Amino acid sequence: MSEGYDERTGIVSMIAVGMISLYQRATADKDHVCTMIPSCSEFSKRAYSRFGFFRATYMTIRRIMECNGLREQNDDPSPVEYLIED
Repeated sequence: MSEGYDERTGIVSMIAVGMISLYQRATADKDHVCTMIPSCSEFSKRAYSRFGFFRATYMTIRRIMECNGLREQNDDPSPVEYLIED
């Protein structure tokens, strides 16, 4: 299991993290400029590992909607730093 994995997140989140890892490997040599730190895919992996499928999917969609090439590079905290009430 990955570091920081929370047992509550389940198998669907593990599959999502695996798919994101494959995406990262497939696009590693592509020339792209990410405007957010950490990248959207890394942010998503952390969210799925920490918050579970549904909350992480919401956070990922929100993050991707904020990401565009029209702004300067911006720090966005990792999902572990978010304070979300359970």
